[in-house]
Amino acid sequence: MSLYNTLFRLSICMMVIFGGAFFLKYIKTGDVFVDQFSGFFIGLVLFFSLLFWKIDHKKRT
Repeated sequence: MSLYNTLFRLSICMMVIFGGAFFLKYIKTGDVFVDQFSGFFIGLVLFFSLLFWKIDHKKRT
């Protein structure tokens, strides 16, 4: 498995786990937890950076 695929799956897992926990806690209690939101945001940044990396890599080849 390539590095790209591994990081892509990691970013999806981070967004699902941290985003899901953030959403459920927010619905249940109405509180915003920074640690869960930051985990989701890091996964989101990783996801978009990998998309741009793939687009740039296709342009170069």
